[in-house]
Amino acid sequence: MGKHNRIRINDILYALLVLLCIAIVLLVAGAVAWQDMQESDRHFQQFGHDYARQLLQKVERSEVVVEGLVALSQITGIKKRRYLSRYAREMSKLHPYIHMVQFYERVGRRELHSYEKKKRATGLSDFAVHELNAELERQSVGKRPFYFPLVLVQPDGPFFTKYLGYDIFSNPLARKAIMRVINTGRSAASAPDKLIGGGYGSTIFKPVYSSKVETDTEQERLAKTVGIAAAQLRFDKQFFPNDSLPGLTVRLTYGDTHGNVRNGPVKEVYQHTTPPNGSTISWFPHFSFNSTIPLAGEELKLSLSRQAGWQDFRLGMIAIIVALISLFFWLFLRLIKRPLDWYGSEQYQHEVLYREKERAEVTLHSIGDGVITTDIKGNVDYLNQVAEQMTGWSDKEAHGRPLKEVFDVVNENTRESELGNLDKVLKDGEVVKITSSPILLQRRGEEYVIENTMAPIRQRGGQIIGAVIVFHDVSHVRSMARQLAYQATHDPLTGLVNRREFERQLEHALHSAKHHDRHHALCFLDLDQFKVVNDTCGHIAGDKLLKQLAILMEPKVSDDGVLARLGGDEFGVLLFNCPLEHGVEIAQQIRQVVRGYR
Repeated sequence: MGKHNRIRINDILYALLVLLCIAIVLLVAGAVAWQDMQESDRHFQQFGHDYARQLLQKVERSEVVVEGLVALSQITGIKKRRYLSRYAREMSKLHPYIHMVQFYERVGRRELHSYEKKKRATGLSDFAVHELNAELERQSVGKRPFYFPLVLVQPDGPFFTKYLGYDIFSNPLARKAIMRVINTGRSAASAPDKLIGGGYGSTIFKPVYSSKVETDTEQERLAKTVGIAAAQLRFDKQFFPNDSLPGLTVRLTYGDTHGNVRNGPVKEVYQHTTPPNGSTISWFPHFSFNSTIPLAGEELKLSLSRQAGWQDFRLGMIAIIVALISLFFWLFLRLIKRPLDWYGSEQYQHEVLYREKERAEVTLHSIGDGVITTDIKGNVDYLNQVAEQMTGWSDKEAHGRPLKEVFDVVNENTRESELGNLDKVLKDGEVVKITSSPILLQRRGEEYVIENTMAPIRQRGGQIIGAVIVFHDVSHVRSMARQLAYQATHDPLTGLVNRREFERQLEHALHSAKHHDRHHALCFLDLDQFKVVNDTCGHIAGDKLLKQLAILMEPKVSDDGVLARLGGDEFGVLLFNCPLEHGVEIAQQIRQVVRGYR
C-alpha cells in the first residue's frame, strides 16, 4: 500500500510540474505575441505618419501650382491664355492627382452679353455663362453684380471643356471660399462637395488682382479682382498613396468630430478598404491611426485602420521558442539535474542579430535619402548608397574618419561649417532639423543644397552611442524658386526691374525720406518717336531698340540706384541717397546716351 501511495504522489507531482511547464510555455508565447502586436502597432503608426505626409505634400504642391498660375498671370496678363494654358497643361501632367487646373475670369453683369458674344466669335459656338444644378446640368445664371465663368481648364479634352462658361460663383461653397481669398489674398479651399467633371473633392482658389491692393478693404480687393486661379483635388484612389497594406481601411472625413463647431456634422468624403491577405480573425485587435490634413484653411480628418492578422506574429519564432521551452521542460522532467547548455545559445542570438543587421542595411541602401551614422566620437560608421554619391566617399573609405571630413556642410552665405549642432546631438541627445538649406561640398568639388536632420542613436538603456544624419538634395527646388522670384520682379524683354518692383522700392524710398530725413532722386524717361520705329520697322526692331538702350542706360545709374522699365517706351530711375544736383547730372548723362544712340 505504501508503494502505491508513493507512486501516486510522484504522479501527482509530475502532473503538477507538467501543468506548470505548460502554463509557463503559454505565458512565454503570449508575451512574445503581445510584443509582436506592439511592434506591429508601432510600424502601423509610422506607416500612418508617412501616409499622411504624402497626402499633405500633394495638398501643398497643389497650392504651389495655384500660386504659380497666379504669378504667371500677373507676369503675362490674363488675356495671354496661351502661356497660362501651357503652364496648366504641364502641371496637370506633372501632378496627375490634380483633377483639374482651372482659371475663372471676372465679368460684370453689364458686359455679360458682349462677353459671351466675343467668346462665341473665338470658336466656342455654344459658349454661355451658366450655372449647374444638383445633377450637374446647365441652366441660366441668376442676376448678380458680377460672375466668374470658367475660361481655362486642363486637361482640355471634350469631357472637361464642355464646362467652359460655368460660373463658379453660383456654387455656395465655392462662393464662400472665393470671398475669403479675395478678402485675404491667400489661398483657400472650398468645403468638399460634388465636382464638375464628376467625383467628390475640394477646390483650392487664389485671386488675381489687376494691380497692387493699397487700402486692404473688401471693396478695393473685390474691385481689383480680375480672375481666380484654381486646382481641383478629387478624393479618389489617384489622390491617395499607392503604397497600401492588405486589409487597410482608409477613411477621409470633413467637419468637426463632435458635430457642433464651425464645420457642422461629420461628412465622409472617401472610404476604401484594401482586400486582406487570407482570412481575418474577428477577435484580433485593430490598429488605428488618426491625423488632420490641413487644406488651405480647411481641415480633413484622415483615419487609417487595419485588423491584426497572423502575418503580424512571428509564428516561426513563437513556434521555435515554444518548442525549445517544451523540450527544456521535458528534459528537465526526465533529467532534472542535466543542464541544457544549448538553450539560448550565443550562436542563435548572433544569427538573429546578423539577420536584423542585414535587413537594416538593405533598407538603408533602398531609401532615397542619404544616411550617415557615427560613433559617440563623431567618426563615421556607415554611409548608404545615396550618401556615397552625394559626398563622393565610399563607405569603406569614410569608415573611421571624422564626420566633418566626409560630410562637409557649410552655410550658403557665410561658408562657415554647419556641423556645430552635432555636439547637441551626441551630448544632449537633441534631435536637430536644419531647414535653412545649407550647402554640401562634395569631395570632387560639386555642391548640393540640402535639408538634413541629426538624431541620436541610443542603446536599449537610453545611453547615446552615436548619431544618424539623414539628408536629401533640394537644389532643383531652390533654383526654381529663385527663377520665379526673378521673373516676378523683372521685365522679361530688357531684364530691368519691372513696374511692380519699382513701385515697391519707390514706396521704401518715400518712407525713408519721411522718417529718416533721407534725400533721393526720381526720374522718368520717355522715348520720343518710338511709335514711328514700331510703325516703320516693326515691333521686333522696337524690342531690339529697347534692349540696346537698356544696356546703354544701366551703367549710368549708380550701384545705389534702380533703372526700371515702366511699360512701353517709359523708363524710371530711382537714385537712393542722391542730392538733387547729382541726380540732374545723372539724368543728363542718360539723356545724352539715348540722344547719341545710332
